Amino acid sequence: MIFFGCPIDIRHLSRIAADQIRRMSHSFYPKPAGKIHFVYFSCARDIDLLTLSLTSLVTLRSHTIGTIYVVADSKGPFSQQQENDLRKILPGLEFLHLGKIDWASVETLKTELSAFAIAASNASAVDFIAKLDSDVLFFDKTKLQEVSICAADFVGDGHYSNYKYAQGGLYFLRAPLAASMVKTVTEDELTRTIEQCGTNAEDQVISALAKRRTCRIWLTRLMLFPNEYEKVDFRKRCVRNEFSSIHFVHQKTDMPVYAKRLGIT
Repeated sequence: MIFFGCPIDIRHLSRIAADQIRRMSHSFYPKPAGKIHFVYFSCARDIDLLTLSLTSLVTLRSHTIGTIYVVADSKGPFSQQQENDLRKILPGLEFLHLGKIDWASVETLKTELSAFAIAASNASAVDFIAKLDSDVLFFDKTKLQEVSICAADFVGDGHYSNYKYAQGGLYFLRAPLAASMVKTVTEDELTRTIEQCGTNAEDQVISALAKRRTCRIWLTRLMLFPNEYEKVDFRKRCVRNEFSSIHFVHQKTDMPVYAKRLGIT
């Protein structure tokens, strides 16, 4: 359902109402603002998507954006020319080479935890480490700035999964949480968590690991998805207040179309 130009699932009305109250507390009782350090997981095949996503992130011109990392899949590494082209968008872009990345595998989970820890080692205690996919396009910085002053330790989009876990296109871990997970998550815990989740999909497993650490969790609305972004008016303030980005799940060919429509390219 579209209400005042903004997508709303009636099943989530109580969640959305509670979210508005929580967001008011961020305004009245803000925590010290932290930087958000973004970690992409990508490969040469997705260079066009990564270029659009990175451009959209830089175009936000938000003071909350810290260091941006790209974890390059060893199965499809970027050429030197591709790395140079990406650094033209952001000169300070850092590349991490941590091995191969496969969807929904134990090795990929370990690689992600290692990448989060590397980013956290260069961050302050109030900062966040954001996991980010190449097919996410940013269009507003409001929600990112709110994440930077919130009290939570783990933040993600919950509406896509009916608030069961943080959808994997974009989620945030407080730097101390990101640093500790690589040290405390054992092979046995990883195996047990995968069994309990019934999948080794990284977003569900990472969400479960965060919950087990009794950290403060905020599942909100962050990304628009294919059944939503086709219907909304991006000029509406309510859309830009609720969502920061679009995740082109299974609809990657739409990404350049919307990049142009939103004035990113």
